[in-house]
Amino acid sequence: MIPIRHKPLIMIGQHLALVAMILLLACRPTIHVAQREDRSSTEGVPNSPSTRSSSEISDDASPHVSLPVLQPKLGDPLVGLSPEQLSRFQAGKSLFRRIHTAEDGLGPTHNLHSCIACHSNPVGGSSPNSITMFGRSSADGFDPLVHLGGPLLQGESIDPRCMEKVPREANVIADRISPSVLGGGLIEAVADETLAQLANQQSGEISGRVNWVTAFEDQADHPRRAGRFGFKSQIATLLTFSAAAARNELGLTNRFLPTENTVNGDLSACAPYDRYPDPELVPDAQGLDFIDRVTDFQRYLAPPPQTPRSGMMGEQVFIRIGCADCHTPTLRTSSDDAVEPILRDKTLQPYSDFLLHDMGKLGDGIAQKQALPNETRTTPLWGFRFRFPVLHDGRVSAKTVRDRLIGSIRFHDGEATASVTAFDALPECEVDQLVAFIDSLGRVEFDHDGDNDVDVDDYRFFHTCMANQPSAKYSPEHKCALADIDQDGYLDLADFCLFQRARSKPRYGSIIVVP
Repeated sequence: MIPIRHKPLIMIGQHLALVAMILLLACRPTIHVAQREDRSSTEGVPNSPSTRSSSEISDDASPHVSLPVLQPKLGDPLVGLSPEQLSRFQAGKSLFRRIHTAEDGLGPTHNLHSCIACHSNPVGGSSPNSITMFGRSSADGFDPLVHLGGPLLQGESIDPRCMEKVPREANVIADRISPSVLGGGLIEAVADETLAQLANQQSGEISGRVNWVTAFEDQADHPRRAGRFGFKSQIATLLTFSAAAARNELGLTNRFLPTENTVNGDLSACAPYDRYPDPELVPDAQGLDFIDRVTDFQRYLAPPPQTPRSGMMGEQVFIRIGCADCHTPTLRTSSDDAVEPILRDKTLQPYSDFLLHDMGKLGDGIAQKQALPNETRTTPLWGFRFRFPVLHDGRVSAKTVRDRLIGSIRFHDGEATASVTAFDALPECEVDQLVAFIDSLGRVEFDHDGDNDVDVDDYRFFHTCMANQPSAKYSPEHKCALADIDQDGYLDLADFCLFQRARSKPRYGSIIVVP
């Protein structure tokens, strides 16, 4: 006999199954049925009355149900890649994860052993790992001490007899954590003119400027480009980024940087331990080498999702206190035919103008290209919720999104001083709204528990929200808005069909840190 105390649970389970069956019968005419091969991540999630699963829903879905396109999950490719582009993405992702050794060209001096070591949260994102920059500041300006191996320290070596150290001549030493490259192809596809126009529109206290730089792949007579990658916007293209990181972080010489880094200015110090002729990166059978492949991965890497996609009161607070003056919410990529169609004329929401701003005491003291020691690129805020730690040197490593946000705001200086003052004057309810909005930047649709997949735990949350639908609509502020993907205020057939599409297997090879 079943104890009385268990009967409510049984009734809830029967109700849950009945609701799911009704919804799935409504979805069935537009579901392509396929035999399930792996139930490990979806056990307990109702699919249909049969033993077959709804593994895919067509883009047109149903004449009765209009479905928006789901946002890619963290570390996924852009939606709409061709088979060839997807193949290039996967090939580049494999090399991005590769652990290099001295036997395949690592070093002799380097910082880490793989791309993913610096971009692991998720794959292509940021990480807590840091590098060290150094130089010398004087009345004559900033000297990067190139003749002594600056401005980047290679902190590891394949042999302890040729280790680099910060020279005693340096009086400026700065740590930098790894920046995210999520959405890199979209960022690269924003026209130079767009960033220049943003700079021209700013005046007074907010006066960002473009860091005009040269790309490795350009001919000598090519005009300089608007930098957008790196903490100083010192890099304009993903290929330049890949080539510089390959040599400077991994010690992999390439066609753009064919010689090894020195050890505090001595090129011969590690020569006896370097087993490979330069350049170490050579083309494969398709004529592409490591830097080309990892560039493909970054170019086709989707930006972080934003859930809900719009309408949160916290964004209005964000705009009102001046954060959006630098953290520009929306940009559009170039419509030039030279840009690939998958990246052309697309809207992105990076919350950055990618310009240099005077950040006062928050500047790291390092000058790069046209960037002054006190200037810093506006860091894109998309994906903030899983970024840990934050700020250029990782000085804010609080456990919660709220504490990381407030801590990073308080360190802002220079052009951001007025925004900090305005933030400090906010009532607590508006601080809560701002935190909730920032927490949406990187939130995967339907992912209630924040683990970057959509499974039975998230289904229980979905069902609870659906079963307790209020007479009024769910607002973007409500926790259940996480499951209202079409943002019509209701959890209904359209959202359930999207949940079926969003279900995913457990993810490995990527660390998602959301304290």
